[in-house]
Amino acid sequence: MQRARELFEEGLKADPTHGPLYNAYANMEARHHRVGAAREVLRRGVANSCSDMAHVWHGLAVLELRQGNIDEARSMFRKGIDRFAGGGSFTRSSRKSEDATFLVHSLGTLEMQLQNYAEACDVFAKGIRLYPNNSHLLLGAGLTEMRMNEIERARELFRRAVKADVRHAHAWQAWGVMEAKQQNVKAARALFENGLRE
Repeated sequence: MQRARELFEEGLKADPTHGPLYNAYANMEARHHRVGAAREVLRRGVANSCSDMAHVWHGLAVLELRQGNIDEARSMFRKGIDRFAGGGSFTRSSRKSEDATFLVHSLGTLEMQLQNYAEACDVFAKGIRLYPNNSHLLLGAGLTEMRMNEIERARELFRRAVKADVRHAHAWQAWGVMEAKQQNVKAARALFENGLRE
């Protein structure tokens, strides 16, 4: 462990902006129950404006989730989204290379799992405005609508998700399962077959 820490530190001296290195270092510390050390490593990454910052913010949020700190995790997701979605709470990024889709997806999924469906819908809707053809965000929004029994809205979002990415197996599967639950067996079968074909 000590040698691994030394090597991580050498790597960060060579390139203090290497985002994946901060993530790997923090993951090692977290796996060995050194949560404070993991948190500190990731915060150093944020302070150094490292590459792949969205993943560093995601790492901080997931670390807090694993500790049961829901509010802090939510805050980390939002800070990361705001940074990479333009700093103004879900506005289009001026940094074209940055991608906050998985941060938006993680926050929306968190709210959905906590049954905060209105909040989840809001998160996914804002994300879809930024990334209108992101199949994962469309699927997350569809799953949220399905849980609220808004079947027509869910159906349209699933349709958009598979159109955005015809190879997104989970989107085909979720749509098929919903149709099966609605007793639309023929439609469900066709969706599963289309998903398999793609």
